[in-house]
Amino acid sequence: MPTLTVPISEALMEKIESRASANGRSVEDEVILCLYRAAVERPMPRKRTPEEEAERERKIRRYQANMPKVNINNDELNRYKREGRL
Repeated sequence: MPTLTVPISEALMEKIESRASANGRSVEDEVILCLYRAAVERPMPRKRTPEEEAERERKIRRYQANMPKVNINNDELNRYKREGRL
């Protein structure tokens, strides 16, 4: 079976150890499960063709064109944030 050696930070190691302990697994088993889930259960989406990307861009622009226009300046925006309205 192939072996993988990867340098990681102490903080990440602590998180992996904590997660492994909470799940009743060894660190090795926890890492293998995380890698499996990342690579197999949630594979990376295929890359869009230039035509698909252009169509996606057109859809986004149509959607944005139908959005209501909001005129707000930075002072109002910051006030709304402070008030918890955004």
